[in-house]
Amino acid sequence: MLVLPTGEAADSLGGDQFVFSPQAGWVVDLGKHFSLLPAIRYTTTFAEGEHAIPAHQLSAELGLVWAHPTGWWINYLGEVVRDFEQDDWDYNDAFSVGKMFGERFGVSVGYGTLERADPNATRDDFEWMLLFHYVMRVQVSD
Repeated sequence: MLVLPTGEAADSLGGDQFVFSPQAGWVVDLGKHFSLLPAIRYTTTFAEGEHAIPAHQLSAELGLVWAHPTGWWINYLGEVVRDFEQDDWDYNDAFSVGKMFGERFGVSVGYGTLERADPNATRDDFEWMLLFHYVMRVQVSD
């Protein structure tokens, strides 16, 4: 994920830095429509301005997804976060509903406490999120 600085940071309408948050994960099928999505993520900020709130976090995530053959899904995501800037631990969670358009591209709307999406959010702020998804397939040979 890449978050670009938008809005006026001095008025708390946007971040004053770029946020880069790569993630690696996999899918564990639990049945016809349910999957677990374990993942790890590192979040960092760069090109920080005067009003920036630096972030350097490592998180372990576990999502539970119900997916319908029409491409719709419902997701719950919990994550344990190690915050190196604040030298503490936290738990965040979010709920989302989304739709895939083809095999690789999707869009979802989420609500939760995933503070990495907004560097100006204070801890435990609930936020609405519009997320765009691109699925990269990795072929694993037996």
